[in-house]
Amino acid sequence: KPILQGAGYTTKEKLTLTKAVKNTVGRALYSLPIPYLGKRNRQRCRFYNYLHFCHRCTQRLQRCRRVYVLHRTCRFCRKPAVDISEFSMAKIIPDKTAQTVAVEFDTFYTAAWDPSNGKRHIGIGVI
Repeated sequence: KPILQGAGYTTKEKLTLTKAVKNTVGRALYSLPIPYLGKRNRQRCRFYNYLHFCHRCTQRLQRCRRVYVLHRTCRFCRKPAVDISEFSMAKIIPDKTAQTVAVEFDTFYTAAWDPSNGKRHIGIGVI
């Protein structure tokens, strides 16, 4: 079950933020382990995973500006299930013992991330 930070609620496959205030952030963390190693041979599994994002805004000026997906390896594994450097996170998150998948909805304008032409967009960054 997701752990929700911010004003909102979750259902089976949906996160709804109920307080869309300019320059605020809502986060949902899915804290259950996602297996990357086979149970029998402990080899790395091959799999596909899809994340679907559907953004519905009640106010024109409160649109979602950015979505971030964060991944960390499993703390319950004897060794890291996935080499964290494959996700370019070795310097960002050196602790390989915790496992979290987080999605962040960001409405704050940041010149370093947002296009200079001022067009509205949603960027998805895998860190």
